[in-house]
Amino acid sequence: MDGIGNPGQREGVIILINPVDEFPAAILGYPNATALEVEKRRSHLHSWEITSLWAVGPKNLGSFPVLGLGYVGVVVLVPWQGKSYALKIRRLDSNHQSLIPEMQHLQKANQSGIGPRLLKGSADFLLMEYVAGRSLLSWLQAHQGDTHKSERRAVVENILSQAFALDQVGLDRGDMGCLTQDVIVDDRQRPVLLDFSGASLNRRPQNLTSALQGLFWGSVLAEYVAPDFPQGSQTILRPHLRRYKQQPTELNFQAIMAALLSG
Repeated sequence: MDGIGNPGQREGVIILINPVDEFPAAILGYPNATALEVEKRRSHLHSWEITSLWAVGPKNLGSFPVLGLGYVGVVVLVPWQGKSYALKIRRLDSNHQSLIPEMQHLQKANQSGIGPRLLKGSADFLLMEYVAGRSLLSWLQAHQGDTHKSERRAVVENILSQAFALDQVGLDRGDMGCLTQDVIVDDRQRPVLLDFSGASLNRRPQNLTSALQGLFWGSVLAEYVAPDFPQGSQTILRPHLRRYKQQPTELNFQAIMAALLSG
């Protein structure tokens, strides 16, 4: 099950709900769908050949465990074509009337090798690669000490490179200053950016500058990241960031990275 475990082989019970007609209405139409809306969504999943649902995850929606619950959607784990994938279900009370824009933004990110791989998308559902691992904050807390310093630095450098790549394609992800839960570090030490619900192609990208601020100064992550980069102070980086904001080029990005890595 892609890192979650084999049902029945771990403490607690992981339930496979099958068929789709048994999927809880509270999940498919959270928080208050009509019977007609739930049936419409069940038919949609039938057309995608999604017929089962794993009741598993760190969050709970009532008594039902899920992978995630956000302002835009509920994320659950589903088997599809022999593998497990993440299925995002649009909340009916979300101010997002459709997941199509998020689908398009994730597709754009995928073209640069960023984000979970998108399989299918529609107004109400996104079917994506399931990324097993720890949140960035949890991973950093579990990888303290000098023996893990090179791993921590590599993960941070990778995140900054992804932020720069998004800047280059004109996609502003949004919320890059708070990545505690929106980055999963997988078992290959690869950081994966999740959740492109706030992304836009219509505003000036600020992925790199926001990520730097969040990682080094502006969030709880700074406590774990900043000590590994002695040259990552605002005083040292401010002139480099100013030049990058004016001209977000490869040359100016490399100047930022050179300053960071010089310590």
